[in-house]
Amino acid sequence: MSSEQPEQPAPPPLPPEAKRSSRKWLWLFLLGGIVATVGGVGYGYFFRRPLSPNDSPEKTYQKIFAAYGGQEALDKWKRGVVKYEHSIDLEVATGQRGLPPFEVSYTETFSLPGRLRQDMQGILEPEKRETAGYNGRVEWSKNTQGEIEVRPSRGFEDAEYLPFLRFYHPHAILQAGENLSVVGVETRPDGGRDLVIERLGTGPPTTKCFVDMKTKLLREMRGAIPPPFKGEGEARFEYGEYRMTDGGGMVPARITAYIGQRRLLEYRFISVEFRDHIDPTLFEPPTK
Repeated sequence: MSSEQPEQPAPPPLPPEAKRSSRKWLWLFLLGGIVATVGGVGYGYFFRRPLSPNDSPEKTYQKIFAAYGGQEALDKWKRGVVKYEHSIDLEVATGQRGLPPFEVSYTETFSLPGRLRQDMQGILEPEKRETAGYNGRVEWSKNTQGEIEVRPSRGFEDAEYLPFLRFYHPHAILQAGENLSVVGVETRPDGGRDLVIERLGTGPPTTKCFVDMKTKLLREMRGAIPPPFKGEGEARFEYGEYRMTDGGGMVPARITAYIGQRRLLEYRFISVEFRDHIDPTLFEPPTK
């Protein structure tokens, strides 16, 4: 008995119309791939390019904004839990001698717009705990003694993003690219180069920002001493130790403000966890 299989008949040849249709779809597929590749390379090339003093203020802001993850990363800061530490030199802040430093840690739970819960604990005095919150209708607080205060909301329900972003994010620092003026380029002592940008307000003084030409990340900001701190003149904010978050873009792990050579305050970023859902009862005023 032979083990050889019977020879299969050859498939019939494709008609000319089918051959032309097949080649057409092949060319369309290749053309689509080329267009997508060129577009992706062009987009990446544009945002990978360093900052330039010859760019328009709008393009300058777009490059900086992209370095922080763009709109998709910014929108992550609408729901989640962020942890950071905050310290203030009260002698520098108030001009009074003999005051101890104010050091606290924050855990902020947020579901925006309209809902924020802030749990604060003293670092030097852990027994000091305070909680505050907003739920879109009222704002409330509970102090270390357990006293609860509930009052009408003062507009936080309109906040689109977490307030922590206003300390470092270009969306807040550079006012989403409004009223910017590119001043020029400065070389740092370490050999790096900064693009100098002025953020023009409705009146003097202006705020001056220094952005690393390569990374496109904010490195320093100089402007008027922010209220409620005492004193006149210029404050200097330094941004360092940048870290990538899980989907929320770049965050400086350390934000330090100086008045002259004296440190005024510091923020130390610890972590952020973005969530799809947060229990709304967390934002309600406590009952006891």
